[in-house]
Amino acid sequence: MHRAEPTTEEEPSDDGRWARFVRWVLHQLGLERRKPTDLSADLVRLGRQIRESGRKVVAFIPATRDAPTTRICHELCLALGRITDAPAGWLDVSANFVDDARDLAGDGAIEDDGDFRTALVEGVRWLAPHRPAPEGTRFQMVAILLNHARTITEPPLDYILVDLAGFFRTGELLGTLEHLDGVVIVGRSGFTQRGDLVRLYKDIPERLNLGVLLTQ
Repeated sequence: MHRAEPTTEEEPSDDGRWARFVRWVLHQLGLERRKPTDLSADLVRLGRQIRESGRKVVAFIPATRDAPTTRICHELCLALGRITDAPAGWLDVSANFVDDARDLAGDGAIEDDGDFRTALVEGVRWLAPHRPAPEGTRFQMVAILLNHARTITEPPLDYILVDLAGFFRTGELLGTLEHLDGVVIVGRSGFTQRGDLVRLYKDIPERLNLGVLLTQ
């Protein structure tokens, strides 16, 4: 019978042991480094369309409450920044992305003056109110954030995306239109009903209507 020779595992190098120790410490502290956001081909394509159309301020409105406009704004803003190599940012009007911004940029990277929060997150500018505006007044917050983005942000932003999560009142949507170059309706593939899309589609002027984006 053939007898296998004993094998020995190669001892890890000092560098390998140190890297494992650093990963363990970060895990214990809850500070594991997240991977950069991967961008889908659809978002890269939409980013190119926005660039070629010459539109600078584009809003994303949910057809239903579970439509992921916040995620779309963040990821599409990344795509615009990478495609155009120009300063891009997005307005988190309902302040839904605060915890993610802390996770991705680090709590110390967020500037908070009591009225606004802002940070450079994965290379693009994120802006949010310190507190979300009450229902019925969110359209006023859009104007305030846009003015803040245009006058305070350095360098000036070439592209601004606006997350209209929570804008379910027709009056709130109509109150924002004068500040926008385009509007995209966001729905969930397989969940959003045709009636929800049609209702919004009719409220958006043709000159601003950039169509529907269905996503997971």
